[in-house]
Amino acid sequence: MVVALGALNLKSQENPRVLGGGLRRLLVKLARKKIHRAIEIVRTGYVGTRCRYQFGDQEIIGFVVRETVTQVFEHSVAIDRAVSLASATAADQYVAPNRRPMTCILNAMLIAVKQLLHQSALLAGLSIGNWIGGVMADRKASQRAAGFVLLAAAASAFLILLILPRIAGPIQTSDLSLAGSSLALTMALFFLPALLLGIVTPLLTTLALQYSERTGHIIGMMHALAALGSILGTFATGFWLVQWFGSRNLVLASAIALLVLSFPLLRKAEIVAAATGFVLFLILVQSPLGYANPCDEESRYFCMRVVDANAEVPYGEARALVLDHLKHSTNHREDPELIAAPYLHLMDQLARRHTQNREGSVWFFAGGGAYTLPRAVNAYKPDARVVVAEIDPAVTEIAREELYIDTSDMEIIHADARVALAKQPEGIFDVVVGDVFHDISVPYHLLTREFAALVKSRLRPDGLYVMNLVDGFPEAKLLKSLYRTLRQEFEHVDIWLDHVSDQPTRMTYIVSAHNNSELMPESIADRRFGRQWINITEPALAAGTDIDELPLLTDDYVPVERLLAELLAGDLGR
Repeated sequence: MVVALGALNLKSQENPRVLGGGLRRLLVKLARKKIHRAIEIVRTGYVGTRCRYQFGDQEIIGFVVRETVTQVFEHSVAIDRAVSLASATAADQYVAPNRRPMTCILNAMLIAVKQLLHQSALLAGLSIGNWIGGVMADRKASQRAAGFVLLAAAASAFLILLILPRIAGPIQTSDLSLAGSSLALTMALFFLPALLLGIVTPLLTTLALQYSERTGHIIGMMHALAALGSILGTFATGFWLVQWFGSRNLVLASAIALLVLSFPLLRKAEIVAAATGFVLFLILVQSPLGYANPCDEESRYFCMRVVDANAEVPYGEARALVLDHLKHSTNHREDPELIAAPYLHLMDQLARRHTQNREGSVWFFAGGGAYTLPRAVNAYKPDARVVVAEIDPAVTEIAREELYIDTSDMEIIHADARVALAKQPEGIFDVVVGDVFHDISVPYHLLTREFAALVKSRLRPDGLYVMNLVDGFPEAKLLKSLYRTLRQEFEHVDIWLDHVSDQPTRMTYIVSAHNNSELMPESIADRRFGRQWINITEPALAAGTDIDELPLLTDDYVPVERLLAELLAGDLGR
């Protein structure tokens, strides 16, 4: 917007008939306010303010940057979506034998993108671009130079769709750590657009200052408009635009917007040449060489796909739900009690064992996903009451349409699990199941002592809480902190695995907690799949750091990134 205003201002100075008098003067004032702020940015090196928005349970971190059209690339919602799609694309194309390179990408992004990308790729690109643009402006500033830089920025946006399917897989399957590969991917995708857009501001600033007189009122107005635009862009992208149009179309729209913004700064012949070139770019992007969206559907939260999973079951037809890069669970068409994923199977076995002699049991599921466990409970306990809190309505819809789920016997609440559980009466649930962890993406507020106290208050005195968690092995710092936290509210806490590795790796742990007098066994077996799960509580607590040195997890202090640092920065996820 600011680029367009600046360009129109320059054109109107050359030819007053370009705009009507009143409108022209207003736009000139707005442009001058932005210009003054741009000078301050260039001189001080200040780029923006780190901001945090809370929308329901979704935290959006971004930068309110007082720049030109860099808002196209600045917000974490859009960036998270782009890299999650990169992960999904890579997962489709690159699966190395005996390795799981794609199982932890998005979640590293949730940390690495918001921290490393914003600070390194975007800010580094913008800062270097501001410096280069300042040098160019001192030597020779021109409208055409600014226009050509905008054209280059538009081309870099198109290039994202061309290079994404070619670099995502090799980077994510490389020997880099999770954080390293995430940073490499985001730098490759977003550094160049940020750099080019950073160059534009000093160039337009130098040109527009030739016509500046009063700046105070305009500076305040532009500052307010820039902040408002940033906020609206963040929420619109995260909650509507991605869902309505898809990420690929948004990247295309960004490239076209940059192209159009360059037109007021170029000559007619150059505009025609640029438009022709971008038509060819568009054809190339739409060809098999371009980026094809791997999603069947995009929601506010996930890139969703349903894939054939017949090979995972001993007979019949089965389908699996893939959320971003991660295969969530598998549903058998004819047999709802057939649970393919070992960790889900164990959660079901623990809950089934706890409620085997209870009539009319009441269940609460924190997270629906493919609704595998709620469906199984409805099958083997028809008299049970099943309450499911699933934050994403689109996930519920795709489960109904594609994954053989009949939700008529379930109470579905589309809300954050903690909010939904808090609204339930006290002491009514026999089982609370927590299945909300998306690989190593951790919903912090569901790990704390306060949440554990909430779960305890909604369970019957002898109720069971069971959940899954991803951490390293044998050292599992987050797991041990969670154990210590749960022990503040529950008398008995047990840790389970389906196997023990002979080398350091990442594991999906199952944690059970209760206050009844019956102790858990040393192992649980199921003959149908020939599976056996081991109670590894004591060895898990004994490995590595003393548990007393690890923090209690509270609403005020949940240092998940620090506790998972070895998993993110090392080779455990590989």
